[in-house]
Amino acid sequence: MSDVYDSLRKKVDTIFRELAGGERAKWLEPGVPSRCTLQIATAVSSESGYPEAVAQNIGFNVSDWQADAAFLVALHLFPERFTDAEIDEGVRSLLIHVPAHVIAAARLAGHSTKDVFKELEEGAEPTAPPNGGPAALAGNPGVTEGPPSVS
Repeated sequence: MSDVYDSLRKKVDTIFRELAGGERAKWLEPGVPSRCTLQIATAVSSESGYPEAVAQNIGFNVSDWQADAAFLVALHLFPERFTDAEIDEGVRSLLIHVPAHVIAAARLAGHSTKDVFKELEEGAEPTAPPNGGPAALAGNPGVTEGPPSVS
């Protein structure tokens, strides 16, 4: 693993140890099986009526990315503690790991997985970068200043 990844994980761990204590923070580490998978499966089976096997798969798919969720919560609570490199690492890790789980859980639950943002993306094509790089921000040449202040 990279130094940036290690630094990111250490910061997330520190934040959750401060907030919830060491015993609870350990459950948010990467590679640690989620302790709430069965509880989620039981709840969605009993409350929504999913068959046991489907409920178990939903439970797995919504709980397997606890380390990614912990990064997001830590970032929302303490953005000043993270460097740009750590945020980039965390976001890239999340984008690689989480979407497939969320889509799988939604499909198992019978929900549409239609890309509701596709039209927005297609509308943004003039600013889309080549080869999947970062997109340029669409500018408005008529805008010369930010929003007015509220008094």
